Amino acid sequence: MAFAFFTGLSPSVVRSVQYVFNFSNGRYGWSPTAISKYIGGSSWLMLFCNPAWLFDVGFQLSFLAVASILLIQKPIYHLITVKGRIGKYIWGLMSVSVAAQIGTAPLVMFYFSRFLCYIFLLTNLVVIPFITIILYAAVIMLLLTPLSWLQIVVAEGVKKLLEGLNFFVRWVEQLPYASIDGIWLYQSEILGIYIVGFLLTYYFMNRRYRNLLICLFSILLLGTYHSTLYWLDRPRTSLVFYNVRGCLQYIALRAMDVPG
Repeated sequence: MAFAFFTGLSPSVVRSVQYVFNFSNGRYGWSPTAISKYIGGSSWLMLFCNPAWLFDVGFQLSFLAVASILLIQKPIYHLITVKGRIGKYIWGLMSVSVAAQIGTAPLVMFYFSRFLCYIFLLTNLVVIPFITIILYAAVIMLLLTPLSWLQIVVAEGVKKLLEGLNFFVRWVEQLPYASIDGIWLYQSEILGIYIVGFLLTYYFMNRRYRNLLICLFSILLLGTYHSTLYWLDRPRTSLVFYNVRGCLQYIALRAMDVPG
């Protein structure tokens, strides 16, 4: 709880604190019912305290990422059999990243017009261990407040770790084909994308031909809907007339492209 107050009680941090508190005390298990109780209960409590968080991007991405990790991380992890402790650790981090990416990709494309291709796999392999070390070092730095000279030494080490982490993230971001930019999604499409994702997940769990047909039809319907909205919203050539108050006549301007 103290960490949440120190960091300003942002929605994502408050959600994380609730997650750690509930699961560490054994309040919830890993069944779908328990997961739905956790997500529903945590979101309701946070929105009760501050309803404006519903429109916060961090709140939305945080809960979607957690829901995806809890629901599909284990199936993704079991897709590949990895031997060795190091291999299992690396694949565990990558499966968590893939699950979170699947859950948050539609919102990321909607808010930021960007789709991350592979950089989330590389960054999490380095960012998660770095962040863990930085958090422990920051706690040690806080405890060393009475010893200012030693606290300065630890603070300098934390600074170097942060600089190295930022350098790595900037380097990964500049790799070729790291992301696809310029993606335009309509707000009404987001729910459709999540429905298609749910249908695809259900198909891979059951492997029934009927479910595959439903998935393909849903993807076709979603693509048709996007194409229709894009065509209706295309720029069109038109004439614009301005009625200038105080003038004796209307002035016709040249043809220009305006969105429909």
